[in-house]
Amino acid sequence: MSIRAEINLLNIPRPPHMYRYFGNGCWVRIETSTFNNVACLIKFPGEREYFDGDIVTVNLEFYPDEPCINQLSSGVEFYLSIVGLNIAIGKVL
Repeated sequence: MSIRAEINLLNIPRPPHMYRYFGNGCWVRIETSTFNNVACLIKFPGEREYFDGDIVTVNLEFYPDEPCINQLSSGVEFYLSIVGLNIAIGKVL
């Protein structure tokens, strides 16, 4: 199952370079006001790099049996994190 979303990659302080997201996907955890710690895969468009501060329209893919998917309707806001660090905020399109 997948949903379309717009995400804003947060500026995360780390010297000397901004973090980059590259390739087709990146496994993260999603959190909304109704659930948290659910695994999802960010599917980036194209074969390019994305950096802190970029705003990107992506597909978020979930495991087929994930019950929380039904709560992700248009307009729902969420956070994406890796190992407890928020890396992006977004909204379901």
